[in-house]
Amino acid sequence: MIEDIDQRWQRIQLRHLIALHAVAATGSFRAAAARLGYSISTVSEQIGALERLVSQPLVTRPGGRRAVSVTPAGIRLLEHADGIAARYGAARADLEAMRSQRPVFRLGIYQSAAVRLLPGMLRRVSVARPDLEVELVERPDDIALLDLVACGELDAAFVALPIAAGPFVVEELLEEPYVLLVAADGPLGDRESLDVSELAGQQLVDYRELRAVHHGRQRLPRGVRPRVAARSDDNLTIHALVAAQIGVAVLPAMSVDGNDPRVRALALEPPLEPRRVAIASLRDRQPDGLVDVTASAREEVESAGGGSVVRR
Repeated sequence: MIEDIDQRWQRIQLRHLIALHAVAATGSFRAAAARLGYSISTVSEQIGALERLVSQPLVTRPGGRRAVSVTPAGIRLLEHADGIAARYGAARADLEAMRSQRPVFRLGIYQSAAVRLLPGMLRRVSVARPDLEVELVERPDDIALLDLVACGELDAAFVALPIAAGPFVVEELLEEPYVLLVAADGPLGDRESLDVSELAGQQLVDYRELRAVHHGRQRLPRGVRPRVAARSDDNLTIHALVAAQIGVAVLPAMSVDGNDPRVRALALEPPLEPRRVAIASLRDRQPDGLVDVTASAREEVESAGGGSVVRR
């Protein structure tokens, strides 16, 4: 029960935890103050107050120009702080949703899922919940979307698994195969498949900033490392570079535009480990529309094909 919390701990405020997080991230009180827009003394006072409330040192202070560090107790407290901040964000999101006359579901999505799954999914949502407005937030990478879910800015987001531990629950939707994108008029344009070992002699067009879980190149066997000729996080740009024969691309199937006559998608033999696609939301929170959006996404995956559906 909330009333049973020790009275000292009742006096801990979110600003105390934010100050500790900033010190841990920057390694100094000065940098933490600049990051938060506080004075150095204010940051020091907040850390000191927090240490008195928990009765343990949380930060080491070596003095001089040496970097401060967080004690094991401070690290453990920060692990809980992420979940506390997430719950604050979720509470704010729930209360803001109650003010709206029409329920709004805020969904994060990255480009390949947006192109291949989103149109059909939204059609299904509109039939199941005609009163529900789905507000979309697009980012190139799913890590940025997860951050928005954690702080309550989004109700859920499409992600590729695995994701780092956090206050999330995931609904896995499909296992998406990787294919080789080649120029239709290039030397591989008349092939139906390619042995993975042959990629060692190819030039590659690869992603730039997306995390490794999206990169087909990371799934290639040891010893098969084609040279990267160009990088881009935009799938249309990758298509254009492949069509110009700058290189080939190892892409998740949903990232391939099957209507682009300039390129062809070849099967890879043996198949690479697939990309696992899921919807992530905050644990212990059930925003209005989550069940409908997740069910519609699963139905669209099952009807669209292009991967192995993950059964619940």
